[in-house]
Amino acid sequence: MTRKKKFKLPALIEYSNEPVLTTEVLAKYYETSVKIISQNFIRNIDRFEEGKHFFKLEGETLQAFKTVPQNEEWFKHFSVLYLWTRRGAARHAKMLNTEKAWEVFEKLEEFYFDHEKFEWNKARTDGKIVRKKFTDVIKEFYEYAKVQGTTRPQVAFQMKYTRICNKLAGLPAVGGRDKATVQQIGICSWSENRMAEIIGDCMEKALPYKEIENQIELWASAVDNIFNKAYFLPSA
Repeated sequence: MTRKKKFKLPALIEYSNEPVLTTEVLAKYYETSVKIISQNFIRNIDRFEEGKHFFKLEGETLQAFKTVPQNEEWFKHFSVLYLWTRRGAARHAKMLNTEKAWEVFEKLEEFYFDHEKFEWNKARTDGKIVRKKFTDVIKEFYEYAKVQGTTRPQVAFQMKYTRICNKLAGLPAVGGRDKATVQQIGICSWSENRMAEIIGDCMEKALPYKEIENQIELWASAVDNIFNKAYFLPSA
């Protein structure tokens, strides 16, 4: 018996506060070509409304879109970019009229274009950007501590501060972010950003690494106490 392949969502692309897909991604998921998607659009252009079914980015608008961190590398070679909304993706599925296109569109509609899923995907995508910066600071902190004599491996530093973030968000010590709520993801991002700031400031002051770790633990304890009393809830 052949095992059904799990549907993998495309990486989130956001424009005008809604999820969108490029022509290339749409062609890949509908198992057709960019040429056919483009030809169908040109031949049926009167059935598409800009701002409703698609966004056309060029010039300054495209340059501004490219400045968003997660977009910079993906779209740096584009001079004109078409982004398809849920309604635009539906139009293309209808014009292709293949079993695969309709099957994929139904999954995209439920798991990618759905508003709640979009908010979660957006929070997760933004959270990964913060986490990358946080990880870079932890690596720098490890090198800082190693010069001062620590024998702990780098992974021990990473795991320790990840556990602190997860605890503040009410998540398991290891893993759990893929099933976290938007609020929990926000708390993790807020915590990682704040810890990175504290560690960075302390290293600039040339404090001993053990003192820096102590300051982080005191901060985390104070925040945890506030959370438990429900006085304060940070946003990402």
